Amino acid sequence: MSGPSSLPLSRWWPDATFAAIRELAGRIDQAGGRAWIVGGAVRDALLGRPSADLDLEVFGLSVEKLRQVLGAMRGFVF
Repeated sequence: MSGPSSLPLSRWWPDATFAAIRELAGRIDQAGGRAWIVGGAVRDALLGRPSADLDLEVFGLSVEKLRQVLGAMRGFVF
């Protein structure tokens, strides 16, 4: 979640929420996948306004592997 194309998304969520997002992205990365923040959160950041939702798209992991990663954080897959 860093690099030249990163948006300053951390300012739109409380510190604890953004820390959880970073932790989840790190766990997905360690498992061999990639997590991208997509949807309304990106649109809102580009427009300079707060966002009420957060969508992550995950690539490179099977559904079962993603379930394992999310289960460790009490998350879910849909």
